[in-house]
Amino acid sequence: MNALICLPCASQSMALYKMLCQYNTYDKVEQVATPHEIPSRHEQERETVVFCMSNTTMPTTQRAIWIAIGCNNSDALKAYEQNATGFLCYPFSAQQVAKLDSLLVAKIALEKRQQQYQHMLQGLCKQYGLAKPAVLSMLKQRYLQHADDDLMSIKSDDGWLCLHPNEIKWIEAAGDYMCIQTVSQNIVARTTLCDLIARLKSTDFLRCSRSVVVNTRFLKETQTKGNRVHAVMTDGITFRVSQKYLNLHWQTPPIVTNRPA
Repeated sequence: MNALICLPCASQSMALYKMLCQYNTYDKVEQVATPHEIPSRHEQERETVVFCMSNTTMPTTQRAIWIAIGCNNSDALKAYEQNATGFLCYPFSAQQVAKLDSLLVAKIALEKRQQQYQHMLQGLCKQYGLAKPAVLSMLKQRYLQHADDDLMSIKSDDGWLCLHPNEIKWIEAAGDYMCIQTVSQNIVARTTLCDLIARLKSTDFLRCSRSVVVNTRFLKETQTKGNRVHAVMTDGITFRVSQKYLNLHWQTPPIVTNRPA
């Protein structure tokens, strides 16, 4: 998989280029001068991630993965409405680029699993001499016989998924979309945070703010910096805990804290 960066500001483009080169996700990272170069460059590659401004008109190519660049939540909402896979807010930080990289890795893994699933489904159709709907019905019946009551069904842009709450590390809202980070992948689903919270049959989840919920199973510590409290996850990702939710949920039971010297 290759990356194409098309930003009007040379310093922004170079900053993103240096960050992306630190990851093994991309076989090649290139910078292009104008959006007109994107289609021709993209057509030469089997799979390309295009990083460009949220107001750029993207080529309607099936393999295109568009990461929009903007400055605020309004830019992010517009980008997701136009089917952007992800969003980066300038100035770029190592944390948001790392989260984006995890999302892309998860997307690639999901595509591979979908290909394997389709191959398996075709094999079962051939083995039993049944059409796809009949095979899917048979698989659904077998699943229901062994279903876990705690499992959640999530409809993402890539189809339906089943998740156990213990797999979820945190949930972060991005407009009308929810980014659900699990132990193995990042799932983007069109739903509301309140709906997801209501479906989580677990007391391990605490709300950090209006847009973030974390699973305390993956909470390493809380850090107090000045008058602000941050939740630090086991993988190093941090979320600020707003005063409202600090008073509501984070005072009892007591959370192990660490105050930097």
